[in-house]
Amino acid sequence: MTDPLAAGPHESAVRPDTRFDIGPVRYPKLYAGNTIPIRMSDGVLLSADVLRPGDANGPAAEPLPAIVNFTAYNKMFNRHATRWNNSLRCLAGRVEPSDRTRTTRRDVLRTPAGGILEPFAINRTAVRRGYVGLMVDVRGTGSSTGAWDFFSSREQLDYAEVVRWVREQPWCDGRVAVTGVSYGAIAALHTAAQRPEGLEAVFAIEAGENPPRELGLTGGVPTPGMALWILAVNGGKLIPALPGLLREGVAGQFLRSRLTQRSGWLGRAVHGNDDRRNEATAVTFTSAPFDRDTILTGPMNLHLHAEADGTDAFWSITVCDVHPDGTSLPFTRGALLSSLRHTDSATSYYVADELLFPHHPLTADSALPLSPGTPFDIDIEINPTEILLRTGHRLRIAVSRTSFPRHLLPTWRKRQITGQTVVLDPARPSYLSFQAVDARTV
Repeated sequence: MTDPLAAGPHESAVRPDTRFDIGPVRYPKLYAGNTIPIRMSDGVLLSADVLRPGDANGPAAEPLPAIVNFTAYNKMFNRHATRWNNSLRCLAGRVEPSDRTRTTRRDVLRTPAGGILEPFAINRTAVRRGYVGLMVDVRGTGSSTGAWDFFSSREQLDYAEVVRWVREQPWCDGRVAVTGVSYGAIAALHTAAQRPEGLEAVFAIEAGENPPRELGLTGGVPTPGMALWILAVNGGKLIPALPGLLREGVAGQFLRSRLTQRSGWLGRAVHGNDDRRNEATAVTFTSAPFDRDTILTGPMNLHLHAEADGTDAFWSITVCDVHPDGTSLPFTRGALLSSLRHTDSATSYYVADELLFPHHPLTADSALPLSPGTPFDIDIEINPTEILLRTGHRLRIAVSRTSFPRHLLPTWRKRQITGQTVVLDPARPSYLSFQAVDARTV
């Protein structure tokens, strides 16, 4: 790791646990406008829900700043997320957790108790304090027309055009922010990359730098949940839109625009973070308690000195924050097939000659076969993150050879994997590389 005292803070840096005074409620009532069409430059109509603050006399008369959220999850569900979440939280809070090593129905019922749906809805707390909230279905999803083309250049252009449309509305004062979770977070970052006029803030929650590598093919192993996610996101589009039926019948538009979907983003609601089944077969390494509040930020690299009994080995890594009471909370992960361990130094990231972001081509040409029983070194990319580890907390690394159903090894690959070992050799140590900042300097 880099010296936490050597890394100086950015002039605008704030601690991850910083709390802000958002001010009092300014407007007691909310006024909703649902399924409002926004025409794009190519004629496609995007559908938006608009939530405005107001009082007993109606929506606020003065223009206000707006917060835009792009979603591929169908804003109809987002519209009711707050009400559903309150009901689910009440129900789930009455269910006791299971003490079994495997996930049970009781654990599934408790998942909504954490407020999992709230970030996907328009932020009513912000609207009551003087903002206009918008939820927009990206093209080809929800109530929007067109064909869904996952983060295509056309979809990205839509983001900027929506920002322009919002600024032109009489209820907007010209200032716009974009926000979102998962898919919406990536959309928010794509919006910011275009620098549309009037965009002043971005709140991207659980975005991804490279979703196909991070979620679709992590470490060279496919993630089966991606196909299920695509069906879940766009299941409503299996029924063709009325104009398509009238113009081309059932087959035309349906086949062209609805069966050619591409890979997508696996949201937290699908996979959760209850990994007791996998953790029961993992070996863990736990640090001493931190003697100061410390921020871990950016990419990480787990360097292992290992050995395999077969001709390949699969590594699934979970990095956890261990609380003083023993609670272990995972906050980032990584995975890699040993045969795909080749690191491209030209596209990898180093700090002070320390490898922090190993970039693996994950191609057949770059494959490095293993010799059974022969020790080897492997650098495993850990997804970038930022977390505040408080004084007294510890860092834990869980190393496992499986992560089903997150990763699904093909049968032929399983035959190559028999046993594998982390070799504890002081002369060839294994270690985790990361960047740390003393939170007292931020």
